[in-house]
Amino acid sequence: MSESRCFASLDDSHWPLLITRIVGEGSNQEFDDYLVRSTRSMERGQTHVLVVDLSDAAGISPEQRRRLEQWSRDHDEVMLRTVVGAAYITSTAVVRLALSVLLYARRPPYPYIIVTREQQAHEWAIKRLEDVGLHASAGRIRRDLGLLSQPRAG
Repeated sequence: MSESRCFASLDDSHWPLLITRIVGEGSNQEFDDYLVRSTRSMERGQTHVLVVDLSDAAGISPEQRRRLEQWSRDHDEVMLRTVVGAAYITSTAVVRLALSVLLYARRPPYPYIIVTREQQAHEWAIKRLEDVGLHASAGRIRRDLGLLSQPRAG
């Protein structure tokens, strides 16, 4: 393979916002490495929100789907304690359908949304942080990402 690419990157530079980007289709080893890195993020024991960018994803194999479902079962408790939501980004019908089926079959223990644009995902994630009282972090992330605060009606 001549071109270098990363199947799954995890960016925690805006913690408690964790941004994951999935590109292409990963080997079983790359997929397992991604699950290990995801586990490490949750093992911090800190409340956080996920943005999972699947814009360039090609899907996962049946074997990887089984591994993901088992991983989800194994980590339900820690996800319930630490993850306050997940926004999934995809504009591809095939990936959106596969994701919808996966989330229906194994409903996560936190709120989630499927959107087509990164800004929608970031705004939803920031709102989730505000909803659980992490206003300072939400404000910092909003500034870091260049999202203007929307005045609340009321």
